[in-house]
Amino acid sequence: HCAPRLRRCSPRSWGSSCRVTRTRLDSPPLSPPSLPLGIAPEILSLGPGNTPEVRRNDRHNLLRPETAESLYFVGLLTGKPRYRRAAWDMFAAFRAGSRASDGAYTSLDDVYAQPSRRRDDMPTFWLAETLKYLFLNFAPPTLLPLDGWVFNTEAHPLRIFPRGAEAAGAAAAAAA
Repeated sequence: HCAPRLRRCSPRSWGSSCRVTRTRLDSPPLSPPSLPLGIAPEILSLGPGNTPEVRRNDRHNLLRPETAESLYFVGLLTGKPRYRRAAWDMFAAFRAGSRASDGAYTSLDDVYAQPSRRRDDMPTFWLAETLKYLFLNFAPPTLLPLDGWVFNTEAHPLRIFPRGAEAAGAAAAAAA
């Protein structure tokens, strides 16, 4: 399920990403049972004793990709189906809570309100990043193996080309 080079990495090297993603799924203000729409607020703050809290002005959602991206990479690295299920729940929540009658998706003013007032916007990163990472959660891991591809900050996959002796060996093998 994971690229061979990544399997050699110790879980310590990516363990904090896994912990943050688990926290997002398990923290009371962010766990799906605490969210009427199943959609997380834009900003989570740490209150007294590092207790997660959501301030009144931070209850909106702009359809950002970071959670879908985290679910993709942590799911790919761990192979745990929990992250794929969370990605599906996230997509289903967006479809139920953010989808407009014309099929477009829109940001929400308050994820704790039912119904939440929808904004008249659809950020470009919704299509370019959020949906791409949600799709990748369900794609075979061999589609874009992480030892052959890297993602830029806009979620565009870029092929990793071999260099030096590795490239010469690959060229010789291809010519044979």
